[in-house]
Amino acid sequence: MGIQNQKSQYLPLSHAKQPDFYNNFAAIIWPVLRNFLALSLGLSGLCPQGAFGAHVNEVSLYKAPNSLEEMDLKPWPTLGDKLFPSPKNWTDHAVYSVMLDRFSNGDRTNDCLNLDELEGQPKDLFHGCQGLNPFHFHGGDLKGLLNRIDYIAGMGFTSILLTPVTKTYGEYHGYSPYNFFDVESNFGTMEDMRAVVAAAHAKGIYIILDFVINHTAPVWQYDAANPYEPPFSCRVFDEDSRIPVKGWTGNALVPAELNDFSLFSRCGRIGNFDAPFESENGDFLVYKDLATWKPEVADMFVKIFSYWIAKADVDGFRLDALKHVDRRFLAKLMPGVRKFAASVGKKNVYFVGEAVATDHNYLNSWLGKNFSVDGAPTGEYIGVDGVYDTAAYYSAIASLKYIGTPLYNIESVAWVDSTAYKVFGSHAYLNLKYLDVLDTRRYLDYFDISKKYLRMALPWVFTSVGMPLLTYGTEQDLYEVKKVEDPDTQEIVWNVDWLDPGLGTRGDMVEEGVFRDPMNTDEQDLFREDYGTYNYIKLLNSLRHKFASLRRGLYFPRYYEIIGTGIYAYSRVYEDDEVIVVINNATEPKEANFSGSPTLFDRVWVDALDPSFEVTSGSEMGIETFSFHMEPITTRLLVKKSLYYKTPD
Repeated sequence: MGIQNQKSQYLPLSHAKQPDFYNNFAAIIWPVLRNFLALSLGLSGLCPQGAFGAHVNEVSLYKAPNSLEEMDLKPWPTLGDKLFPSPKNWTDHAVYSVMLDRFSNGDRTNDCLNLDELEGQPKDLFHGCQGLNPFHFHGGDLKGLLNRIDYIAGMGFTSILLTPVTKTYGEYHGYSPYNFFDVESNFGTMEDMRAVVAAAHAKGIYIILDFVINHTAPVWQYDAANPYEPPFSCRVFDEDSRIPVKGWTGNALVPAELNDFSLFSRCGRIGNFDAPFESENGDFLVYKDLATWKPEVADMFVKIFSYWIAKADVDGFRLDALKHVDRRFLAKLMPGVRKFAASVGKKNVYFVGEAVATDHNYLNSWLGKNFSVDGAPTGEYIGVDGVYDTAAYYSAIASLKYIGTPLYNIESVAWVDSTAYKVFGSHAYLNLKYLDVLDTRRYLDYFDISKKYLRMALPWVFTSVGMPLLTYGTEQDLYEVKKVEDPDTQEIVWNVDWLDPGLGTRGDMVEEGVFRDPMNTDEQDLFREDYGTYNYIKLLNSLRHKFASLRRGLYFPRYYEIIGTGIYAYSRVYEDDEVIVVINNATEPKEANFSGSPTLFDRVWVDALDPSFEVTSGSEMGIETFSFHMEPITTRLLVKKSLYYKTPD
């Protein structure tokens, strides 16, 4: 039997609505009063702003709303009437992805705090705080990220993609939300979040916040033999096929309006991820699937997203698990949020979606005016701006990760990028390109810390069509430790590959983390700015900034070998600016012989990755020709010498 609009009998956590004076005191009156007292009484040394000033007092006074009724969308007073403006063109940006709990621990006093707040949640394998356990909190937080803004800026990144910061149900990754208005206490406070955003903006860095829209934490149980994960049961438009609910077992959801069983699909766990109806309406593991086809759910999330723009000044959003969300939800969400963002000064808020697929046409169906609701494009710009280019990832990885893979796979890379441009149009430049992400194994896992392969592959991320996305720690050659020994018994207690093949990407840079590179387990700082790979990425970012062709140029495959590993070359061309990328993925030297663009006067080229290397192109029927030696597992980035040494305007 179906459940007919049952309201939650579980009382939400109480948060009294705060009058405007309350918030204004925190942001405006107290800082002035504090400075007056400090000057008058000579207490400035005892009351520094960072220790007992606006930040701490804003934390103590700020209260997140408990309901949509309590929520207001006025920008936080210290942010002003107009928020930090959006970039004019996101394609000029490079993105650094941070798994917050595994990045940097800036405040040990907030470690494990949220475990005391959860109700009805077992303290088991997946819920807890123990550095040894790969499923537990390890201590990374917003203050830790704040301490590392200069470190990220030093590599040349202009955007940070941050995993969810909303209150999570005892799971370090943040993808189990129960309070959509407040910051997870293990990560800090809303003021910590504002401090991170403000510090990033001061460095010209934008914040893209990852947000869960498909589901909530498992705060209720089914009335079934398996109360957490019964098998999928729903039939299309058949309310009686929905599984009855036993009742609420954990913390109430925030906003309080979500505490309504009718707003959930109640279909049981997804068994067939390739079945669209089941994938959209089933529970992802134990998490409770929201009925995203209902307009009221979409309306709620328009307000929730707008709240994070108003109160935290974020610049964009990553939409998790697009293929599990009803498209009607997205058709309301993004236009609604864009409209609000524009009203407070963010006229180009960025939406990037995760929809894992190898089909470019499927990925394209989520983008801009190509976005389709019932199988046909709407013609209105209501889709995401970009997607994770998973199709390019799977093709590129076949040639750039696996040792000895024949070059015909790199051929597919060439045509993936060139045809993707035709399919995606301008969105191709707003998609994210990467070697690994938080749900895949790290690139270096495939090579047993053979860092030469990373040097070969990274230029592809920064020179192919799209925005480069780098997973935190790549710059320090972080890779997955597949087995962990118990320090007391010396026994193997975790086999990470077996438990979760993607877990290794979530290794630690945080102090005392257990998934560090074994070469760095002697308490070395994993935030070394003098490290080779850190500075190599810094160079790649600087070259992408210097040459417009790498950000906005057309893509032209130049050469690929049909059989065996070897040479692959392609160009990016923008006006008179051309960069030629040549990769040798073979384990032996190769001779690069290929043709380029029509011959121009200046035919001397320099490798921007190694300026000591120069090559003079030939000419054949008005087309430039290249012939030079390539060492094994290397990449060269050729730029005309006059352009390379040109003084910036």
